[in-house]
Amino acid sequence: MNLEQLKRLIGSRVQLTPPVIHLDPLGRERPPHNVVWTLSNVTDKEVRIDEVTQLGFGTTFGRDIVHH
Repeated sequence: MNLEQLKRLIGSRVQLTPPVIHLDPLGRERPPHNVVWTLSNVTDKEVRIDEVTQLGFGTTFGRDIVHH
């Protein structure tokens, strides 16, 4: 995806494929569920997304892994 197009989508909801794996307090994988993510920041080197829940998880990754 073009970086400029991605920057225009800041604030949009996105879906991750494959879905994120969540672990319980003992480190066991929890059943998969749909998680809503919001694109919160895009720079020349990285993309930041935040989970839209009460837990407020977020992550930053290199923009080169964005497919579409």
